[in-house]
Amino acid sequence: EALSLYNSSDVFRKYEGNVLMSIGKIYQKKGYFGLSNDALLKSAKINEEQGNLSGLGGSYLSLADLYQAAKNPDTSMFYARKALETFKEVSLPSGISDAYNLFSSIYAKQNKPDSAFAYLQLAAVIKDSLANAERTNLLAFKNRDFDEIMKVKELQDEKIQTQTRVRIFTLLA
Repeated sequence: EALSLYNSSDVFRKYEGNVLMSIGKIYQKKGYFGLSNDALLKSAKINEEQGNLSGLGGSYLSLADLYQAAKNPDTSMFYARKALETFKEVSLPSGISDAYNLFSSIYAKQNKPDSAFAYLQLAAVIKDSLANAERTNLLAFKNRDFDEIMKVKELQDEKIQTQTRVRIFTLLA
């Protein structure tokens, strides 16, 4: 029933590629390679048609992961490269890092530790950079929040001082 409602509605069309990607990942976890592959290929096609490049990169990365699980490293590498190119095109560091991690995993399973380590290091550099940026943003938010609290306290103090002055002037008058 939910699927028929989804199919009859145009509201959710812009999310269709992401929905199909999730369905493909679920099929993969259940061991349905063919269904997973079909859903992920559809996801990539729809994301490309809609110009959703971050979704397209995710679809390619999911396909690369699927083929790695199916022990098909060449196809896995092909889709991992496409994912990396797409994530670089949209400047999505988390996606680039995920692609590098997948490259590392593919090379590790091929007994190529030097390449695996090199990609793992690239992924780690990006993850560290993202973590530092997140900390910086969090500190900036906390500082801004602290500044707001201090301004409110100053306004409250001024209000109390003004009320005190009014009382004093009223008593003196």
